[in-house]
Amino acid sequence: MKYTGLAQSRFTEGYSCSQSILSAFAPGLELDDNTALKVASAFGGGMAHLDGSCGAVTGALMVIGLAKFRSEIDVRAAKQEVYKVTERFVREFVSRNKHVNCTQLLGYNLSQPDELRQAARERKFSELCPKYLQDAVEILEAILGEPI
Repeated sequence: MKYTGLAQSRFTEGYSCSQSILSAFAPGLELDDNTALKVASAFGGGMAHLDGSCGAVTGALMVIGLAKFRSEIDVRAAKQEVYKVTERFVREFVSRNKHVNCTQLLGYNLSQPDELRQAARERKFSELCPKYLQDAVEILEAILGEPI
């Protein structure tokens, strides 16, 4: 569970869920931490507060792409492998949490400034997001195996 601790620590430091997930797995994917944080920076809060996918999910999908895409094989086959693993991840995340959409998970549409402020006032991020981070890490570990 080392990845859970790393991801939770990053989240506590103020990084988004997507940044927290990708940076936790970055060393094993031959990706430096600073690059991981930059790449994932637009995907937190439902994809930049645009009512999209949860950052824990988007960060996990970045990890899957880095871990599973093999450019040395046929591009179509490589994409299909990534899609297959992605589908498995999403199915399991939905099984645990009912949704992948940030608004559905938090109960607030972060694209609406009033709802974003309300979610922050009610500490929904610190209350709910750690579980989504933990779920994403556990699913990734099960799918990808350790070590990465």
